Amino acid sequence: MASCPRQGPGPRPRRLELHLIYLLAAHHGTGLGQGLLDAAVADAPAFLWIAEDNPRALAFYRRNGFEPDGARDTVEAWQHMVVVRLVR
Repeated sequence: MASCPRQGPGPRPRRLELHLIYLLAAHHGTGLGQGLLDAAVADAPAFLWIAEDNPRALAFYRRNGFEPDGARDTVEAWQHMVVVRLVR
């Protein structure tokens, strides 16, 4: 699962930003992603950007207290991928 390393529009909603967690599909469901998230930000207030069309990542981050805050952007360099910001 991946988040988008992106500054995005507007001010930073939190001091701590998670830039990227990526797991190969073979490791999905093993707890490795949770361990990486816990090591990176624990339960601190943070934000991140994910591809809008990534329901698996959205579900993972929601289980960890992140919610979309309405901010969206388009990453031109990534074939105009639409990303949304999650905050907790």
